[in-house]
Amino acid sequence: MKNIVLTILIFILFSFGISLDSFAKERASDALLTARMIYGLAKANGESADPYEREAYAIESIAEVWEELRQKGQAESNKSLDELVSVNKAGYIKEYTWHYLKKKNWKKPRRLKTKEFEDWSKENLFDHELSYL
Repeated sequence: MKNIVLTILIFILFSFGISLDSFAKERASDALLTARMIYGLAKANGESADPYEREAYAIESIAEVWEELRQKGQAESNKSLDELVSVNKAGYIKEYTWHYLKKKNWKKPRRLKTKEFEDWSKENLFDHELSYL
């Protein structure tokens, strides 16, 4: 499913005559625009009917695409997004989504590693801000 989201993003950019490489390089300072586009596409195309699961999928999509852009040297560092990549690598996207983005209508998912995430985040997400949404 993530490949479909990426394909849609690339198609949209291509439709406007912008390659993904040039988009990232020309707008490296605008990481938020990139993240918000990925978020919107992923959230709209998530497979689950559960709003929490769709949100977690969208956040994971941002982390994966951002990591790829950074690895290819196509985007400059962004503290919030770089930290999100760390969350994903540590395996805490679902816990992160629950902790930082929780909505009243969400049902608490089973098997969240809440305590482990809290311990990990104290050392790894100091002063973390959700500047990408």
